[in-house]
Amino acid sequence: MPRYLDRLPPLAREQMNPAQQAAADEVDRRPSQGRQGAVHSSCCAAPELLARLQKVGEYLRFENSLPPRLSEFATLVVVAHLDPAVRVVRATVPLALKEGTSPETISAHCARVAGPASMSPDEALVYDFTLELTRHHGVSDDTFGRCVARFGERALVDLVGTIGYFAWMSMILNVAHTPGRRGRRRRGAALAAVITEFAASAATSTRSPQLPAVPVQHPWALAIGGLLSMAAANGIDRFIYTPILPVMVEALGLTASQAGLIASANYLGYLLGALFAAQPGLQGSRRRWLLAALATSAICTAGLALAVSLPPMLVLRFSSGFAGAVAIIMAIALVVERLAAGGRGYLAPVHFAGVGVGIACSAIIVAGLRFAGHGWRSMWICAGAASLCCLVVAARLIRNGTGEAASAAAGAGDRSTIGPRFRLLIAANTR
Repeated sequence: MPRYLDRLPPLAREQMNPAQQAAADEVDRRPSQGRQGAVHSSCCAAPELLARLQKVGEYLRFENSLPPRLSEFATLVVVAHLDPAVRVVRATVPLALKEGTSPETISAHCARVAGPASMSPDEALVYDFTLELTRHHGVSDDTFGRCVARFGERALVDLVGTIGYFAWMSMILNVAHTPGRRGRRRRGAALAAVITEFAASAATSTRSPQLPAVPVQHPWALAIGGLLSMAAANGIDRFIYTPILPVMVEALGLTASQAGLIASANYLGYLLGALFAAQPGLQGSRRRWLLAALATSAICTAGLALAVSLPPMLVLRFSSGFAGAVAIIMAIALVVERLAAGGRGYLAPVHFAGVGVGIACSAIIVAGLRFAGHGWRSMWICAGAASLCCLVVAARLIRNGTGEAASAAAGAGDRSTIGPRFRLLIAANTR
C-alpha cells in the first residue's frame, strides 16, 4: 500500500447522495478562507457533521472575539504542532502574514523552533496557552489567569474553540492521508516557498506595503557574525579565566576560595543576564542590545588588568558575565531565528561553533603571551582587545532584519519575547 494513499478521496457530484450534495452546496455558499476544501473532501462521508462544523469555522473566522491576528496565530501553532497536510498550512500562512504575524515567527513555528523571540507579548501568551492545551490536554492556573486577565473570558473560550476546530481539521487530514502531506524535508521547503512568495507579493501590494520579506541576504555573513559574537561573549570573555587563573594565582597569591569566588561571580552574572534578556517586552532593538552587551563584556574583560584587589575583580567578572549572557541571547534571536526563517537553518551550527572558536583563541592568547614572558595583566588586555575586534566585525555582518525594521517603523520597537521553556533552558545552560 502506498504510504500516503488517499483514504477518503473526494467524490464527484454524481457520486454524492442528496445529503452530501446539500452539505457541499452549503459549504460552497459560505465564505471561505481556502482551508475547507481538503476537509470537505475528507468529510463527505459525514455530511451532517460537515455542515455543522462549517458554521463553527465561519464563527471562529468572522465573529471570533479574539483579534484576527491572534486567532490566525493560534491556528498556525495548532496546525504546525499537529503536522497536517501542507495544503492546510499553505492556506494558513498567508492569513497569518496578512493579519500581522512576522515571517520569522511563522517560519520558526513551522520548523518547530520553540518560543521564537520574534513573538509579541500577546502572541507569546496565546502560544503558551495553545501548546499547553494541545500537549497536556489542559492549562495551568497561571496560564489561565493570564489569558483571562489579558483577553477576557469570552475570548478565552473562543481561543479554545479555535484550537479544537483546527486540531480536528488537522486530525481528519492526517487520518485521511489527504494528498499534499509530505515528508518533513519536502514539507519545510514547501513552507519556505509559500512564506517567501506571499511576503514578496504582499510587499509590492498597495494593500499590505508594510509586510516584510523573508529571504536572508548574505546568510553566510550573518552566520559568521553570529560565530564571532559567540566567540567573544562566551568563548573568550567567559572561558579565558580558566587558563589565566594559574598565572594570577602565582602572581597574586590568590587562595582557592578567592579564585572560586571570582568564577562564581561570573556564573551569577550569566544567570541573571540570561533571565534579564529573556524577559518579555524588553525595549529597544536587539542589535543595539547585542552590540552594547558585547562592548560591555569586552571592556570588563580588559578591565581585569587594572584590578588590584578582590572586590573590583568580583564586580568586573559579574558585569562581564551579565553582559555576555545578554549578548548570547540577542545573537541567537538575531542570527539563528533569522536563518531558520529564511530557510537557512542548516547554518545555525556555524553560529554556535563560535564558542569553540573563542575557547581556542583564549588558549592561543594565554599560551602565546606566557611564552613571550608577559604576565596576567597583558593576557586580560589582549582578551578584551580580541573581543572588541570580534565586535567590530560582527557589527558589520549582523544587520537589523526587515522584520525588525518594519516593527520599528510601526512603533513596536522590536521587543524580544521568549517562552518560559526557553527561559528554563537558558538558566540550565548558564550554570
